[in-house]
Amino acid sequence: MKRFRYQALVTLYPPQQGGLPASLPAETRCLVVRAEDQQTHRSKLFSSVLMTADDQPLRPGDARRVVTMQVNGDDARQFMRPGGEFTLWFGTDVGHGTVSRQLVNWALTGPR
Repeated sequence: MKRFRYQALVTLYPPQQGGLPASLPAETRCLVVRAEDQQTHRSKLFSSVLMTADDQPLRPGDARRVVTMQVNGDDARQFMRPGGEFTLWFGTDVGHGTVSRQLVNWALTGPR
């Protein structure tokens, strides 16, 4: 399965709007991303890992936090494009975001 990296702006809904009841534990950064193909308007779910620039946990009510996302899926690139919007899901919709740009994936290779 391919992995793609993106920079994005995310907003987490506050608890009173259906968001998470508390911050994600610092070691938990996995959320599901639901994105739509702009041409077919078909949506798809992808597993993802979000990392904040300051290594602080994402908190309910956070608005426009810059994150780096690793999105897993062979066709994720078709759904995650700069300017494209997505929804964050953790048992229910807990936030949304916009892709700023795709980041270069550096392939890790073993000893030669």
